[in-house]
Amino acid sequence: MVTNNFKALSALLKTFAPVDISQAATLDKGISTLENITADLPLDLTFFIPASGAGSRLFGGLSQLIFSKHDLNHADVTLFFDHLNEFAFYPKLLEIPKIKPLLSKGHELTDDDKKAIFYEILYNEKLNFESIPKLLLPVHRYPHSVHDCLQDNVNFIHQEFPNAKFHFTIDRRFEMQIKPRLSEIDADISLSIQSTILKSPTLDHHLNYILDEHGNIITRPGGHGTLLDNLNTVDSSYIVLKNIDNIPHASSKNYQFIKQLVSTLQRNVKRRDALYHTFESDLTSSLFVQKFLEESCGLITQSEDKNYLLHLLNRPMRICGMVPAKGGQVGGGPYWVNDQSNRSLQIIEEVELPTNSSNIEGTHFNPVWIACYTKDVHGNPYDLTQFAKKERVLPISKILNGREIQSVEYPGLWNGQMHDWNTQFAEVPLESYTPIKSILDLLKREHKPS
Repeated sequence: MVTNNFKALSALLKTFAPVDISQAATLDKGISTLENITADLPLDLTFFIPASGAGSRLFGGLSQLIFSKHDLNHADVTLFFDHLNEFAFYPKLLEIPKIKPLLSKGHELTDDDKKAIFYEILYNEKLNFESIPKLLLPVHRYPHSVHDCLQDNVNFIHQEFPNAKFHFTIDRRFEMQIKPRLSEIDADISLSIQSTILKSPTLDHHLNYILDEHGNIITRPGGHGTLLDNLNTVDSSYIVLKNIDNIPHASSKNYQFIKQLVSTLQRNVKRRDALYHTFESDLTSSLFVQKFLEESCGLITQSEDKNYLLHLLNRPMRICGMVPAKGGQVGGGPYWVNDQSNRSLQIIEEVELPTNSSNIEGTHFNPVWIACYTKDVHGNPYDLTQFAKKERVLPISKILNGREIQSVEYPGLWNGQMHDWNTQFAEVPLESYTPIKSILDLLKREHKPS
């Protein structure tokens, strides 16, 4: 069935154009250095963490090597089994009777031994990593316990924000597994279901719909932009967005930057509210508003129209951490873009860049540490859907059953869905980016006790 959403997305794909880039944002030209601001942190603070992913994703590369390609001598497979006893799930693996004798062989494991062990890791009821959410995957070991991803997200944040609340967006199929675990965590945690209704159609290279054997359009997930509805329900004034798998060992002390992001945003909100009311009362000039918009809101405008400047001031605010780019790391990049008659700071994905963008290559990327303020100058919550730019869809090319397909994702949550937010970029330390995209990432230094 061709829905109105499908028609709209397909039309946007056909008319897709790269973002009009002015220049990359760099230090002192759009990316600021965080100040060590001393301030009382807001009590009304929620960490918003998308967590719909499956734990099996972390094992996908190894699973393909072991079971599909039968490449048991691959360097990644060797690394995994050489350090098997260092993983947080290893004590549980020892509880499987048929596996314990194999583990005693150490480096003398045969290919069949490795296949047997890996199979039990994925499918044995004691681990069952093929069927659990990433949120419940054991990630870090401590002297007397093992922590899953949920526990260490909470522990890491609570070191600096003991009163913070947490909101996780999850896949409905994992709801019954996750809910009982919440009662075991000492934190204010809420859940919402990530929308599965907002799917994207697949199209061929002629941009015609691809149908299954029953004549139905083949769809794929609509991307993280579908999370805007979930974010819109969070009633805290201050919200920090982070990725579920960007989490160090809880012994890490590298959390000061989060406090600095929130404190800087809090200061900017106070300045914005004061400036709005003085400008509204004709007690200050448009030049002060333009200066504030450029320095604290990532928006350069030449307009002196009072109503328009008041409109620009009264928008959701965010300050986005930006990490110095280093080889092999990926993420949305910080750019100045030409935005109607203005210039604004935006997080731009690679697919949104013009093809000749090598001359505007950025120096930083977005690790998804984003502090947000979602109330207007009168203290009322915004309808965040009113600040999205629906045209900023993300075109996708994939191989499906050996066939090249085209699709399109909804505008990314921190990309097009926040296009009309007032935005500031600030450099955060490289150590703030500790992703767990593969199970092998857990062997890195940042996931070990410090």
